[in-house]
Amino acid sequence: MRSTATPLDLSVQAAIGRIASARRQIDTRRSTLVGISGINGSGKGYLTRDIDRRLRSRGFTVAVINVDGWLRLPHERFSSTKPAEHFYLYAFRFDEMFEKLVIPLRERRRVSIEADFAEETASAYRKKRYECTDIDVILLEGIYLLKREHRRHYGVSLWID
Repeated sequence: MRSTATPLDLSVQAAIGRIASARRQIDTRRSTLVGISGINGSGKGYLTRDIDRRLRSRGFTVAVINVDGWLRLPHERFSSTKPAEHFYLYAFRFDEMFEKLVIPLRERRRVSIEADFAEETASAYRKKRYECTDIDVILLEGIYLLKREHRRHYGVSLWID
């Protein structure tokens, strides 16, 4: 019988295999953190949802976190001086996100926090509650996640091109 799997299906299956393997190799008291990054419009969100669905069908408990809610407000993330460099360096509150949400969730498999959340066009933060329990795999999705200073946190990192 001939396979009807597309190259994308095969890539997603390979990613699932890498994630499942990483999960088996770490202490069961911790979650496996997966960084999913790529340029805007690359399909990160679509593929993250597909990976989430497939992991859940295999019995994993999954938390999906999109970094977009951790944007800084427009007056902080935009600048007329070196605008691209400024955005790259200051668009997101990565330190806060890793410290308050991602690392505690990875280390304890659970988290219960309220954090400042910003929509792309927001002029003020709103509160968002993160409640996660018994998480096997964290899918952290967004741009700039594979910066050198963040790579050490991931059990698996995926670049969507």
